Amino acid sequence: MKHTLSCLRSSGLSRSVFVVAFLVVLSGVVLSDGTTRGLVSAAFDVSALGQSPPTNQEQHFWSNALGKEMVYTVYLPQGYVSEPDRRYPVLYMLHGLGGDHNQWAREGLFTTATDLIQNGEMPPLIIVTPEGERGYWMDHASNGPRFGTYVSQDLVETIDSQFRTIAAREGRAIGGLSM
Repeated sequence: MKHTLSCLRSSGLSRSVFVVAFLVVLSGVVLSDGTTRGLVSAAFDVSALGQSPPTNQEQHFWSNALGKEMVYTVYLPQGYVSEPDRRYPVLYMLHGLGGDHNQWAREGLFTTATDLIQNGEMPPLIIVTPEGERGYWMDHASNGPRFGTYVSQDLVETIDSQFRTIAAREGRAIGGLSM
């Protein structure tokens, strides 16, 4: 936690936003019965990491909400391939108005995640950075584009079906910039 706080004070925007977003996941969510449940323990044993290296890959899928093929980048943590029974929380990071689905990779988000995981400062997670064009991540009025539905339904369903996620709202977090 000491390192995490120093990141917030001294590093770039992407590291700060990433750490804050993931701390939300770590601290827990309020469930419908009013109780709070954290996803994972803040203490993580680095020796439990599998041998496969972290990867990020560009993927395409059909969005019913937008009526077209969309692209996203997915970061899979170290051990994802070599630990086929393990499930992971997912952090969705939305780009800003001038950005695209690769904005967070360019900002160093995946490298920061790898460093924090390898240093035992946080457990492994999947990170998804979708393309939002200039849709402001919301459903537009008068039958306009439905970017909110695209993210909250189409993208989440795609990620849960293609990757070993914790497929519940308690296993998801979202963050982003500007738009």
